[in-house]
Amino acid sequence: MAVETEHTWMFRILLFMAFVMNVSTGAMVTAIALGGLLVMIGALSRRQFPLIDSGLAKAVLIYLGVWLICAIGAREQMMSIHAVFGTSYRFLPLFFVLLYVQTKEQVRLLVLVFAISVCINNLTALWQMAAHGSISWRPMGLVHSPTFLGSHMLMAIPVLFFFSRKAYFHSRERIFLLGMALFSLVILILTQTRGAWIAFVLVMIAYVIFERRFRRQLLLGGLVGLICIVGGLLLSHSYSQRLATITDPQMQSNLERTYMWHAAVSMWEEHPVAGVGMDEYGWYYNTVYIPPEAKERPPVGHPELGHGHPHNNVLKHLSEGGILGLAAYFVLHGYIFLRLWRQYKKERYTAAFSCALMGILVFLGVHFEGLTDTNINQLSILTEYCLLMGLSLRAGVLEEG
Repeated sequence: MAVETEHTWMFRILLFMAFVMNVSTGAMVTAIALGGLLVMIGALSRRQFPLIDSGLAKAVLIYLGVWLICAIGAREQMMSIHAVFGTSYRFLPLFFVLLYVQTKEQVRLLVLVFAISVCINNLTALWQMAAHGSISWRPMGLVHSPTFLGSHMLMAIPVLFFFSRKAYFHSRERIFLLGMALFSLVILILTQTRGAWIAFVLVMIAYVIFERRFRRQLLLGGLVGLICIVGGLLLSHSYSQRLATITDPQMQSNLERTYMWHAAVSMWEEHPVAGVGMDEYGWYYNTVYIPPEAKERPPVGHPELGHGHPHNNVLKHLSEGGILGLAAYFVLHGYIFLRLWRQYKKERYTAAFSCALMGILVFLGVHFEGLTDTNINQLSILTEYCLLMGLSLRAGVLEEG
């Protein structure tokens, strides 16, 4: 296969991937499989694999290798091994973008298709609320829960806003992207995902700290936006109640989280080195560690229908992977952040609306929310996260050229 043909078809697959990213997990898996198959065909025809980013490849391989080791001692060894392999392909969009996005025009097309995907998801969320006839009903869009929809909005907002300021987009495209960023902020509020609300505020604080050139404008815009958002929340009794429960330790949802967090620590204390195995938390929590006072319980004899994670990314990795799994988690995502930070240091004095800073804000949004909800292991979230991490790194390099 000719290199030009491979690149042409691979970029078409990336466009399809961007389109289905917020629309269908099944189509997303199909797109990743097609991309992987195309890379393999190209490598076999030329008898040479493409030059992938070695640092990122090592970080991903370390992560997966450690989790395979952790799976050896799991209660259901094959299930945990299967979960590791099921996680592995979700990192491929990161490498696809770095390898096959070659021009700013391709970045432009990829971002516009991604924006359309976000728009479809957002419109679906609004339709769901209209169908239920209540503003207090929590929409989930085309993902699996309102919580996951909140994670998708945390990733979409910085990307759509930053690219709306780029000169290589046409004026109408920039208006569309900015409109989609604001639309996504509205959907973020409507999800009533408290962890995502907190994460968004923290991301905005980080943005003000990092972005020196536009700090006054950001503070003014943030203040106006905060007044509008808080005012809107207070006008709705259900939303104001939801906001008030953030700091209420006796609220049932908050209590259930503390039960799950304590259980995760207990699992780690009994399995300190390699944990209980990937995706095993649910069985252990619902059969061994769930306290008598917990009200959110699975049906008797069906632990698989109960909570399957501790609502915290760090505690999920600690309980299921022990010290080894947690270390692998920090190595992988710490290295991604390091790469973004190094790129940002190059861009911050030369590029307005640095793509690396955009990536940092996406990174922070996902991981801040990950302190109250387990999100990074979800198929739709991790694949989008990886694609956007690759786009943040690649677009910055192309803009420098």
